[in-house]
Amino acid sequence: MKILITGSKEYPMGTNKKEDPISSGGIEIYIENLLRVLSKNKDLELIVLTRKFKGCDSFEKKDNITIYRVPYVNGFFTRNPTFNLFAAIKSLKLDYDIILSNDIISSLFELFVAKIRRKPIVILSHGDASEQPQYNPILRYILGLMNKVTYSFSDMNITNASHQIEKYTNNYTMIRPGLDFSSFERVSSSEVDKLKKELGVSGKKVIMYTGRMIDVKGVKYLISALSRFDNSYTCVFVGDGPHLEKYKSLCSSVKMKCVFTGFRKDVNRFLSIADVFVAPSISESLNYSMVEAAYMKVPIIVTDIKILPGDCGRLVPVRDSGAIVDAICSVFENTVATDKMVLNAYRFSRKFDWAVAGAEYVKVFDKLIN
Repeated sequence: MKILITGSKEYPMGTNKKEDPISSGGIEIYIENLLRVLSKNKDLELIVLTRKFKGCDSFEKKDNITIYRVPYVNGFFTRNPTFNLFAAIKSLKLDYDIILSNDIISSLFELFVAKIRRKPIVILSHGDASEQPQYNPILRYILGLMNKVTYSFSDMNITNASHQIEKYTNNYTMIRPGLDFSSFERVSSSEVDKLKKELGVSGKKVIMYTGRMIDVKGVKYLISALSRFDNSYTCVFVGDGPHLEKYKSLCSSVKMKCVFTGFRKDVNRFLSIADVFVAPSISESLNYSMVEAAYMKVPIIVTDIKILPGDCGRLVPVRDSGAIVDAICSVFENTVATDKMVLNAYRFSRKFDWAVAGAEYVKVFDKLIN
């Protein structure tokens, strides 16, 4: 069975090398992990369409994964549509049995390709772009219409967040993604002390944020909450993104020490020093960073957007800095409830298994083909 995978702007991760200053996000991480597990099934031939960066070959084949890299026009508003347009043109010429499309723009293009080629198409939902606050209201309305069209006319939709797709269609399958826990183990106490010393946060309660520095993550509401705490607390921000400098500037008015590490691969080291993890997102289908914190047994505070069971963390309203303050205080004051919450969150994190997810994808493909 030949599966065409579209919509991943960088494959494999690391090929960008800063040619595009906007770093790859959750879609690219998801697809890399999904391909890793699907490639173990030798009955599948996986064909990936991704962007062509300098120093990368336009064509590459390794075992049962074939990569075609297509051009794109760099720029915040041009990189995505131009890449997906060239990818759609390429997909008109390739041989495959089924399309697995990611990203709303890719899905719109590939939906037309699927109808022309008379091939089944599966759309993988990574969230609702119409809820992204960095876009203006007109663009968000258009993105909502695009969601309605693509999800309504696809052969099947896959999601891990039913609340985001149900307003567009009932034709979906829930598949929870996996997480590679091998790189998320706590470091030793001596390593914890060493890292705290390096960051200048020894002896302080550490509030942790890991993720992209972009408005939809609600970082500014966390920063606003920080102004209510004294210097016995500190906040460590791990991640990169287009709004990093803006958030650094916002933190300049906060009394407590704030540390920005930029992008890091060793996130487990930083979660090892965390006393509480905060995910103040405005909209999410799934917050990988939150699942990682759950596995690392760090108390979690997350906005109430249906991505975490209520007994696994402290849920706060969206855009509510005051509620974040109260939740942080509660984590430290009510240790019995916090310990129970941490254990429930850890059990929840163990449900994320790529082997299980891969098997579920194959079932979807088999059903559509047969």
